[in-house]
Amino acid sequence: RLEDHAQYFLDIALGAEYGVCDFRIKKWVDDIRIEVMGEPTYEDLQELKRVVTELNELLGGNLTLSMVKSKGNVDFHFLPHNRFYEYEPSGLVFTNGFFWNWWNYAGEIYRGRVVIGSDRISQALRNHLIREELTQLLGLMNDSMKYPESIFYQGHSEVKSYTDFDKAVIRMLYDSSLKPGTLDFEVMDWVKKQ
Repeated sequence: RLEDHAQYFLDIALGAEYGVCDFRIKKWVDDIRIEVMGEPTYEDLQELKRVVTELNELLGGNLTLSMVKSKGNVDFHFLPHNRFYEYEPSGLVFTNGFFWNWWNYAGEIYRGRVVIGSDRISQALRNHLIREELTQLLGLMNDSMKYPESIFYQGHSEVKSYTDFDKAVIRMLYDSSLKPGTLDFEVMDWVKKQ
């Protein structure tokens, strides 16, 4: 039931793990074109393709993700940790990977970046980070301590698949009737009408 997922959705979709929080929905309105850069392993690319396929199934055509050779609106970097500083937003330092979004006044995300460490971490952790950072890039930018099995879990995790809660949250954000810029109290009204 939608109501069962509403509070978790609000926790994940409003605000951000890093940076300034504003309590409006932020989401992509144009399809996501992922341009891979850096030093991915074969398994990195396979995992990225798997996650793209799963997300496209979950989004049901309301948004499409694809991998492109050039002119992407998401640059997806696989870099040694000692090069993170080249891409980290000013004043922030990340451990093994991160994402960053840019959006306009209306809450429409138009550009994104993902950076995953290409050294010092296991392939299992890299696979988890590929899934987590790409999923959060959709506009589900916050983490939570509520569900350790969730891709949005704030603590250490190597989760390799989406829970039913995760799937519901992703589908909710990209329901065509939920618009970018929707405020937190409006989201609750929207949930009650579903």
